[in-house]
Amino acid sequence: MKNQSLTIEHAVYFGVLFLAIVVRLIAPESPLSDFEASWAMRAWDVAQGNPTEIGAQPGYVLLTGLLFFLFGSGDQLARLLPLIAGSLLVLLPFFFRERLGRKAALVMAIGLAIDPGLVALSRLAGGPMMAVGFGLLGLAAFSVSQTVLGGILVGLAILSGPPFWAGMLGLGLTWGILRAFRIFPRGERQNPSKWLPDLPGSGSATLRAGFISGGGTLLLAGTLFLRFPQGLGAMATALPAYVQGWLIPSGVPASRLGLALMMYQPLALVFGLISMGRAWAGKPSDTTALRRALGVWFLAALLLALVYPGRQVAELAWPLVSLWGLAALEIARYLKWETGQSYENIVSWALAALLVVLFSALWVNVAGLSVVQPGDRVYVLRWVVIGGAIMLGVLSTLLVATAWPPQVATRGAVLGVCLALGVGMLSGIWGGSSRDTSRKMDVWTPGAMTGQQDLLMRTLGDLGEWSAGRRDSLDVVVLVDYPSLRWSLRQLPYVRFQETVSPGDLPSAIVTTAEQTALKAAFSYRGQDFTWRVSPAWDAITASDWLTWLVVRRAPTVSEQIIVWARADLFPGGGSSEVQAESPVAEGETQFIPEEEIESELPLR
Repeated sequence: MKNQSLTIEHAVYFGVLFLAIVVRLIAPESPLSDFEASWAMRAWDVAQGNPTEIGAQPGYVLLTGLLFFLFGSGDQLARLLPLIAGSLLVLLPFFFRERLGRKAALVMAIGLAIDPGLVALSRLAGGPMMAVGFGLLGLAAFSVSQTVLGGILVGLAILSGPPFWAGMLGLGLTWGILRAFRIFPRGERQNPSKWLPDLPGSGSATLRAGFISGGGTLLLAGTLFLRFPQGLGAMATALPAYVQGWLIPSGVPASRLGLALMMYQPLALVFGLISMGRAWAGKPSDTTALRRALGVWFLAALLLALVYPGRQVAELAWPLVSLWGLAALEIARYLKWETGQSYENIVSWALAALLVVLFSALWVNVAGLSVVQPGDRVYVLRWVVIGGAIMLGVLSTLLVATAWPPQVATRGAVLGVCLALGVGMLSGIWGGSSRDTSRKMDVWTPGAMTGQQDLLMRTLGDLGEWSAGRRDSLDVVVLVDYPSLRWSLRQLPYVRFQETVSPGDLPSAIVTTAEQTALKAAFSYRGQDFTWRVSPAWDAITASDWLTWLVVRRAPTVSEQIIVWARADLFPGGGSSEVQAESPVAEGETQFIPEEEIESELPLR
């Protein structure tokens, strides 16, 4: 048997994998949103042995529950499995490097590593990345006869829930279109296997091994080694859950998916569309059939995401993979260097460097437009600089094309655009992830984001330390049933989630919404509000707001507050029978409520 040794190509792909892991880890951490916390709490209950509804993603819930049991729980650990799947996805082009071409495969791998959308989805607990990453890598493993590995990965993808079935529907629709309309080039209509994966025969022993390994994965991972047999029932709910999305709208407009595609993936979109156009309008080449197949897959997956009533922006994960394949095939065409003519290479690099500088000047002035008023002299000057940068870039490219062979200018222009937009993609990773969720908005997170979690936990810890000397000693009654709040308070032993507080119950602290402000107790309570749910007001955004969002990801928001009511005797001078008198409210503080003004029980819903 021939031993395969590591090559420079292998080392390069390991470097790209390392890059993918780094960019997913270095982005600023943000608290789990309600969407993420709902899945993380199920995993927490599994780790604690509490009865819980596993839901339609048993793979994430049970395996993350195992991680929580072994290593303790945390936001980063809750996002670990999607991060692993999203990072490993960059190895997908390696399996198809012979069909894509080695340069195109490497370009695609780099694109998958730094794509802001895929990075954001890799950091989304309970999102679609496990289905996308494990599913596509599993199919790729089957294509190189690694059927045992392929079976394991496909099994994990099936356990990832509804996103897997969305992806399979897109792939199935692509296959049907390719077969029905015979869109291959004339010479390949009778031999489409030239670009299709080499799957093992249906009766082969290797394929049977793949089915066995896949079935074993479903049984063991889907039940957490037979400890949770209800996981198999949860797996069966994934397909009905996806079908239910065709009946119940999510409220997310299709235009938001288009916005995300244009604002986060301009590099892949520009070159991907050029690649699709070349597949249909240009002369047939060795990659024409592959371009057409990837183009059909991209359009089919994108159309399904747009027309799906239960859509989320995360539905773009599947079409993004095919889009990067198309873009890589086009970009790779220009990554050729003329041997023996070094001056032409120098000219191409010089033009690329000039275009990067012009792009930088253009972007700085676009960013400046968001802080000046239309009509100001500075506003007009910035538009003049923007127009001048564009014209200078076009003229420089034309001059190079006139003085040197046209391919020199084309190569330099493509390199400059790729470098400039690539840097923009890296900045988009930071712009879409921040602790300051009240200021920076991201379109990839479903639902509302979580606001002042750290401040809330510090406040409750301080109250517990003042009252009993331990930061986890405070007895708290919570009248707000938010998944993100349950997740934040999961490790406080004396927290109770209730609907009401009985008249004789005097907890040290009560958590309510801003509307639940009626208290009836023998003690007075002091309240402090916290911004908890933060949602971007996409429907109310203006043209200037869009510009601000494009530059710094800031947008108008709609916030929901919660209030922590602390019993007055926890504070110095706040005796057990003391009733606070009315006084002006300090900034950021909720008005104290005297007993004589209180009506009925807490809360009033």
